[in-house]
Amino acid sequence: MASDCEKKYAGHSLPPLLSLLSDFPGVCRVLIVGDGNLSYALALARHGSVPATNIVATSFESLEELRRKYGEELIDETRHGLQKLGATVLHNVDAKNLEETLTMEPGSPFAQGFHRVVFNVCHLLPLTKVSTLPQTYI
Repeated sequence: MASDCEKKYAGHSLPPLLSLLSDFPGVCRVLIVGDGNLSYALALARHGSVPATNIVATSFESLEELRRKYGEELIDETRHGLQKLGATVLHNVDAKNLEETLTMEPGSPFAQGFHRVVFNVCHLLPLTKVSTLPQTYI
């Protein structure tokens, strides 16, 4: 049986990233990768268009690496904010190798997969043709 999320987007491409916050129905399970300091995930969770309990925020780095890179206070405050709202926060998740690095507890609603995966790329490359980008950026 298709979820409301799947019905809404049946036959359509993903909504533009800029409309992401207002365009997701509340039943979607959302995976966020590439979010560095987790601030995008926190903004989405606070916005409320996607229940925070339906959000899995991930970082490529370990918690210790994030604390060194962005500051312990910022990372701990952001993680606590996400967790307080009910979001799941995972570290050491490689978006290019989700099968091995994204582990969900058995019985978790996320073990069924996600309706949307948001790759938040905050360091955009200069505008160029995609075909000229090295494969590691695609």
